[in-house]
Amino acid sequence: MVRVAFRFCKEGDLAYISHLDLQRTMHRAVKRAQLPVEYSKGFHALPLVNFAHALGVGCTSEGECMEIVLKDGTDYDLVMDKLNAVFPVGLHISQCTQVDEKSASLMALVGAARWRVAAPGVTQQMLDALKARPEIRLTRTTKRGVRELDIAPGLLELTAIPGGFEALLSSGSVLNIRPEEVLAALGIAQHGQVPRLELYAAREGAYVPLMKFLESELF
Repeated sequence: MVRVAFRFCKEGDLAYISHLDLQRTMHRAVKRAQLPVEYSKGFHALPLVNFAHALGVGCTSEGECMEIVLKDGTDYDLVMDKLNAVFPVGLHISQCTQVDEKSASLMALVGAARWRVAAPGVTQQMLDALKARPEIRLTRTTKRGVRELDIAPGLLELTAIPGGFEALLSSGSVLNIRPEEVLAALGIAQHGQVPRLELYAAREGAYVPLMKFLESELF
């Protein structure tokens, strides 16, 4: 078997489906495309499809990543074409690469995500001032209740662009910062959808786009 990672976008009305629904959509697509995939063990066997990082309901993305475990000898580009042919409107794969068999799971590799945030009037000076703060305490409501967190360590890059800013934020199991929390810290209301542009893995103190990281591990 061979692990293959795919970079895909999730746009339009598909922004409003849950992560669980996205998983089901991918499983159906794999079956419709009649791909040579490996399946999980057990009574209810499912295609081995794993996602790098769940995307919140209401968010679009230009750079999601998932891994599919395929049988040896499979043409990855053909798999990409077959999946795109059966995907619903709003899903599209743009890139694929083999994953080193010794590599950690995509979920374990993700350390940051880049977002594009609409925020008219925000300046680089405002963003620099926010990033310079030693502590930014906010409250977050979770299934376990309300808890306080400091988002300052997770503000990796904040860059002003026309009509808003781009934010590289810590993302993953250790520290996961949401773009709406950056807006809250700035005292600005959210304007429309906040697309996720890319997922990143950490390497030697820097962050590398996840697909590029996976490609480099093969050599």
